[in-house]
Amino acid sequence: MGADDKGKKEEIITAEYKIHLHCQECARTIKKHITSIEGVHKVDANVGGGKLTVKGVLDPAKILKVLEKKSHRKVELLSPLPKKEDKKDDKKDEKKKEPEVKKTVIKVCMHCKDCEGELKRRLLTLEGVYSVKTDMKANTCTVEGIIEAEKVTKFIQRKLHKKAEIVPPKEEKKEEKKEEKKEEKKEEKKEEKIVTYVIYCPQGYHCTLGSDIFSDENVNACSVM
Repeated sequence: MGADDKGKKEEIITAEYKIHLHCQECARTIKKHITSIEGVHKVDANVGGGKLTVKGVLDPAKILKVLEKKSHRKVELLSPLPKKEDKKDDKKDEKKKEPEVKKTVIKVCMHCKDCEGELKRRLLTLEGVYSVKTDMKANTCTVEGIIEAEKVTKFIQRKLHKKAEIVPPKEEKKEEKKEEKKEEKKEEKKEEKIVTYVIYCPQGYHCTLGSDIFSDENVNACSVM
């Protein structure tokens, strides 16, 4: 097992990259950076063909990152190609990380068309804001994007010196009202409950049914005839 592990660690890999090199000076600078990396044995640059070959005990993906960082250009790994499974996993991670687009309604005072235009123009400069719709009559603006609602209100207060409040969704209000009505109905039903009794009386007694059967105030309660 130990010998096999050593063999795997010392496996020499030849990686080929596609990179745009302006001149021999650019090629020498790139070669200098890559040669200084531990495990790299040899670096060959083809300026005319736009290719760079790196040989050694190395990770092709790590070399790719170094090339892009040092050259400030997009670099493509020609060989060895990464496994397809790794690409699928990367795509899944990218999909998971995609932020959710939200619509937020904000209450803000707009005196005139100039105020309305200024508000819309300023909000569209915010990163993460995709669209802005204003309603001057209702004094509201609807912001669509991936930005947090709190950031929008703070921006309006700080930059436009206007009071801004987030308007809660109508659906939430309706649900709250429905729950309140249900609770009220339950309480009313509880209050309206009447307890009834069935009592078999011997001769000489007159009985009535009801929750006040044993009450002294009820003239029709159980009594001796």
